[in-house]
Amino acid sequence: MVERTNVEKYSTCGVGPDYTYWCQCPFWNPEDAAGLAAGLDPRAINAAYPEHCMAPASVIWYRKILELVRRAVHGGDLKPWFRPMDFLSWTRRVGIEIDAVLVTAIEDAYRRVEVAEKPESTRRYNIDLGMYVLYARVVHRWNPLSLRNTVAKDMADDCRRLKIRISESTIRDRLNEAKEVHDLQLGDT
Repeated sequence: MVERTNVEKYSTCGVGPDYTYWCQCPFWNPEDAAGLAAGLDPRAINAAYPEHCMAPASVIWYRKILELVRRAVHGGDLKPWFRPMDFLSWTRRVGIEIDAVLVTAIEDAYRRVEVAEKPESTRRYNIDLGMYVLYARVVHRWNPLSLRNTVAKDMADDCRRLKIRISESTIRDRLNEAKEVHDLQLGDT
């Protein structure tokens, strides 16, 4: 396990990292990742001579991390250009301790991306369920509160005639999901 010991966050260049900016970048390279892990803006670091903008203890730690990241790329654990979340996963897997502020920024950026992508897929899924309900109600006069009906079987028969492979149990499952998602009541028409 590589631990950060006696690593000071300071820069004679006066440049600290903008974690929000860096975590929104679609990819990093090894120098970006090592600089951020050291608590510095990668654009302010000359990877060949990092002494000009960090304390001696930080230089040792930076070089160690940079070497490990480069070896991970060479060995295939990371791609040459990797996502911030891939870097975070790799550090956790190999036991490298990085700046907690960086960890939080990566996780927050990842959550924002997840949330931004989710509504469209959820909306599309709810529309698909709505189409099941529409078809079941209009064509087969489906009552969502009826405990016994043949709507799922009738819909499966229609699908078979049209050479669409959907089983009766799948249709029944989707209709039950639609009842929950769309909160269907007996009086709904």
